[in-house]
Amino acid sequence: MPHGNITRLVPEHGFGFLVDDAGLDWFFVREGIHAGDFAALWLDERVMFSYEWTPKGPRATNIRFEHEVD
Repeated sequence: MPHGNITRLVPEHGFGFLVDDAGLDWFFVREGIHAGDFAALWLDERVMFSYEWTPKGPRATNIRFEHEVD
């Protein structure tokens, strides 16, 4: 599972961006947050995530705080 940091949040539209440890940028939507709590995210938050390919390009999904344990 890739790791990265939140770089931009646009809560009024329900999306944001993160950059992974390799320096690649990833788009994500509110529904991509594992716990569903978009408001709990903050800039530079350390996260891990899965990803999927969409018609508009790659998207981060299943975003979790690094410290989360199932």
